[in-house]
Amino acid sequence: MIDDDGRGFDGDRLTEQARDGHFGLRAVGDLLAEAGGRLSVRAAPGRGTRVEAEVPLS
Repeated sequence: MIDDDGRGFDGDRLTEQARDGHFGLRAVGDLLAEAGGRLSVRAAPGRGTRVEAEVPLS
């Protein structure tokens, strides 16, 4: 888990950003899902961001 108290971002814009060629979080989420894990991202403008990644060990 990674938390920050920075600028945050509008999570609703992730789809729009993917259309513009920004695939970072989506790519990480897809890789984790293929490995049986998951990625959770919670963010809000002006409120920071929390990124949680779960990866199975076996």
